[in-house]
Amino acid sequence: MAYNDDRILILLIGELEKVPERCEGYRKKMRHLLRDVLQCEEKHALYRTTIVKDIAKLVNRVGMNLYKSRPTKS
Repeated sequence: MAYNDDRILILLIGELEKVPERCEGYRKKMRHLLRDVLQCEEKHALYRTTIVKDIAKLVNRVGMNLYKSRPTKS
């Protein structure tokens, strides 16, 4: 990873820590999503994968997980 990539990652993680914890484990799930998206980007750069579809799947998976873990109203 180049210096600029490292700097961008540090900034993204720093900003992510400012996001409200909407449910238990929210920030952790977002950090994992960020990691997975960056891995998709790296894979895409090497192999020209279908990155848009891959990232959409990751985001949808995390979104559904967060949706299911939200508190229910009684």
